[in-house]
Amino acid sequence: MIRAFCLALVFAASVAAAQAPAPTADEAPSTTFRAADPSKFKEDLDGVPFMVGAYAAIWAVLFGYVVLLVRRSKSLEGEVAALRADLAKAQQSAR
Repeated sequence: MIRAFCLALVFAASVAAAQAPAPTADEAPSTTFRAADPSKFKEDLDGVPFMVGAYAAIWAVLFGYVVLLVRRSKSLEGEVAALRADLAKAQQSAR
């Protein structure tokens, strides 16, 4: 599932890169340094909502992984208990 998602993401990125138009002469990179005009560049959003969202996503994934591990551990404990009971029965019948 994760491999399919990663493959689709790489494919979509390569298609988007292939469809990007070539820069014109006006958009071509300059070979000399030109200072940027700060009045032209204003941030519409600060980065705090994105940072909070990223941390929330990471904690949600981590919590889900821990829950998955706990469930698997409980399942394995049940299987071990059943095997021990079967082993005790087999040893009782062998005597």
